[in-house]
Amino acid sequence: MTHVYLHIGIGKTGTTAIQHALHLQRDQLLEDGVLYPKSGVAYEAHHSLAPLNVKAIPKPVKEMYETLRSEIEEANPDKVLLSSEFFCFVNPNVVAEIAAYMKDYTTTVIFFVREQVDLIESAYKQELKTNPVFTSTFDEYIQRVVKAFDFNERINPWVENFGRENVKALLYRSKKGYRSDPLKLLLDETDILLSADTDLSELNPSIPSCLAETVRLVNKTGISHDDKRAIVQEIMKSYPLIGPGRKEGLVSPRMAKFLRKRYEDSNKSFGDKYLDEKDAADLMSG
Repeated sequence: MTHVYLHIGIGKTGTTAIQHALHLQRDQLLEDGVLYPKSGVAYEAHHSLAPLNVKAIPKPVKEMYETLRSEIEEANPDKVLLSSEFFCFVNPNVVAEIAAYMKDYTTTVIFFVREQVDLIESAYKQELKTNPVFTSTFDEYIQRVVKAFDFNERINPWVENFGRENVKALLYRSKKGYRSDPLKLLLDETDILLSADTDLSELNPSIPSCLAETVRLVNKTGISHDDKRAIVQEIMKSYPLIGPGRKEGLVSPRMAKFLRKRYEDSNKSFGDKYLDEKDAADLMSG
């Protein structure tokens, strides 16, 4: 039976790098019996299969799932790998529908987590960089998303629909000197080989923290997406000139304390259920 691996995020844990590498080697993977499907792909990932802000899968997306099943049947692979960080944010009813589409396959759900103080700051800077109408301050953003980064909230619908034994969590470490290689973690977990190294070092770089407010103010001007992207590229080029020596990080010590307290019980529960002892301790300690 074909084994489907559903990589569901969370974002800012190397998802773009993973998806880019799999996209580049799609043909070679298929020769090795691994399908990285073309169905539902947007920006090298399967974002179109993860509809957000809906309580049921819309008809066009249902048609994509039928196309996906046909693609799997035609290729008859040993393994299928689907990847989108949007999956972990879909409505629980949508998760149930996805499970129904996967009923004919052995399915493993893979969920990367990252300590929330780092994760929330990274997610905020990503939103600033990619969304030209995003103008929230960091404090406003935290108040809006704090519940969304509770990992039990994200994983519970997948456990309920696919079974605890079919859900695997992996810890992404972002600290210098201890940074994870998320692609290697995923490949090791799925026992998939890539034929050649891919340079992912400059893929989706984060905005330096000291430039985040500048980018937010650019967004407030209401310029076009293309113009905003060009300006942000120029802003990021300035970092070697103005950045070194400046305080890094948007999270104040007080806010870091608040966030760690907010997630303490949930992270303890999550670590006990889904991580080994070392990773659970690292999630708690940051």
